[in-house]
Amino acid sequence: MVAPIVAAGARAALGRGAKAGAMRAAAAIPGGGEEKQQRISKFTAVLMVSLAVIVDLLQFFLTLSGFLMLGSLYMTFLAACIFGIWFALHDISYFSGKKALPKMLAVMGGLVAELLVIINALPITTLSVLTVILLSWAEDRES
Repeated sequence: MVAPIVAAGARAALGRGAKAGAMRAAAAIPGGGEEKQQRISKFTAVLMVSLAVIVDLLQFFLTLSGFLMLGSLYMTFLAACIFGIWFALHDISYFSGKKALPKMLAVMGGLVAELLVIINALPITTLSVLTVILLSWAEDRES
């Protein structure tokens, strides 16, 4: 029962990957094919930044309460996992690409700053997510 479902999912994934590869190849041909799309749409960017703002607001109130600092650190870990997976699903790596160093510095610097006690009340997650989105859009324009 499980094997047909897994096989159908694999076929769908391969078909999607083949279509994306064909679109990239067509976009690479000057004057031929469709325009290359950005990896993160404006709608997705708005969703990501909105979630980052919500995370930063929660961290702000947890930090202000003083005794819930551990909750703020948990929010940092949870947000890093969520955004890491979300960026990976959109084929954005922090460690590769033309803008790899600035992306890596934005993410790692944001994580270190979020681990500091009073600094984590600032909107660092929002700035990190926005920086990675803008850098990925710049990479998409250059390629």
